[in-house]
Amino acid sequence: MKKYFHQFQIIGFVLLFAVVTWFVVLPVSNDIVDLRKNIFQQREELEKIYLRGQLLKKMQVQLKDIEEDIPSVESAILPVGKRLYLITALENIASDNKLKQEISMDDFPENISKITALPINVKLNGTFNDLLRYIIDVERMDFYINWQTISIGSGIGTKRTIRRGPNLAPSAPESITENKSIQITLSGQVYWRP
Repeated sequence: MKKYFHQFQIIGFVLLFAVVTWFVVLPVSNDIVDLRKNIFQQREELEKIYLRGQLLKKMQVQLKDIEEDIPSVESAILPVGKRLYLITALENIASDNKLKQEISMDDFPENISKITALPINVKLNGTFNDLLRYIIDVERMDFYINWQTISIGSGIGTKRTIRRGPNLAPSAPESITENKSIQITLSGQVYWRP
């Protein structure tokens, strides 16, 4: 009987061990796995929040830098009422540089309530040096024109007569057209504020 008692003890111990494992160890290990997953997810979320916070700090510093530049940016954008000022300024610069100029601009839309970019086209005829001075003078103005395309072509030609030398074929004068003029078309945008 002692022999059976000892076998029953071993079987009971194994069953007790199995029951404890089944009802205690497995649920606790599952809870540990779930807890580990939650910790990992919370860590990822905290890293994202930390990175957002760092980005927010960086943006605040950049905003402070930009706020200092706002007055200079606002002065580079023309108020709607300064359209005639723009045209007159461009005409004066063309005149000072001895250029022929044609300006075309779109009309303003109804009730501008925010900064608006409107196209401008300027055709110029003159010598290369005069055109270069014109572009430099326009860039020095107190407002900003965003030139997007520049087209360069030959301008209006001038005729001059050349006589051939005595040793060359017929001595009839020959008319030659010589291009000293260049035509430039500037296309861009002017920014307007209400």
